[in-house]
Amino acid sequence: MLSTEYRGGRFSMARASQFLEVLNDCNLLDMEAKGLRFTWYRNQRGVVLAKRLDRVVCNVAWQAMFPEAYVENLCRVYSDHCPLLLRRDGSRDKSPDRPFRFQAAWATHKDFERIVREAWCRSTPTLVNGLQVVRVDAIKFNKEVFGNILTRKKALQRRLKGVQLQLERGDSESLSRLEKAIQMELDETCLQEEYLWFQKSRE
Repeated sequence: MLSTEYRGGRFSMARASQFLEVLNDCNLLDMEAKGLRFTWYRNQRGVVLAKRLDRVVCNVAWQAMFPEAYVENLCRVYSDHCPLLLRRDGSRDKSPDRPFRFQAAWATHKDFERIVREAWCRSTPTLVNGLQVVRVDAIKFNKEVFGNILTRKKALQRRLKGVQLQLERGDSESLSRLEKAIQMELDETCLQEEYLWFQKSRE
C-alpha cells in the first residue's frame, strides 16, 4: 500500500513496508487496477476514510500466460468494499493488436542476434519496415525457440534431479557430463528469469 492509496486517518509506512515485503517474499506482483482509486470507504463521525485495501496479485508465470489481463475496481453497491473484476482478454477497447514488448532475456540467447540481423537485412530499407519485420520474427522466435522461461526452468530442474538420483546409485562419466550440461543450461535459464523479473518490476 502506498500513501497515494490512502485518504483520511493515519498512514502507517511500517505496515505498508511489511505488506510490500510479503509480496516480494512470495514473488507476487500487484496487477494494479483501472476504475475507482479506492476500494474501501467508511464515514466515521463525518470523516471519510478511503483506502485501496482490495487488490489482485499474480506471479510472473500467470502474467506471462495472460499478458493482456487487467483489473477493474467496480462501484460499491451493498458493501463498503468495491467488487473487483479481473479481465483476461486485453484492453477495454478490444484492440486486436497486442502491444509488442521486447523481452530483455531474449538477448541472452545465442541465436537472437542472428534472428534480428537476418530480419533487418530481409526488410525494405526504412526504419519502420525494419522494426516491423524484427517484431514479427522476435514473436516467432519467442514462441518456437525461446519458450516460457519458468516452464523451461522446471523441466530442467526435473531432469537434473533425475540425473542426480541416478548418480546416487553409482558413478557414471556420461551421467556426470550430462549433469554439468544441464546445470549450465539451468544457470543460463535462471539468468534469463532474473532479467524477466527485473523487467517486470520496472513495468
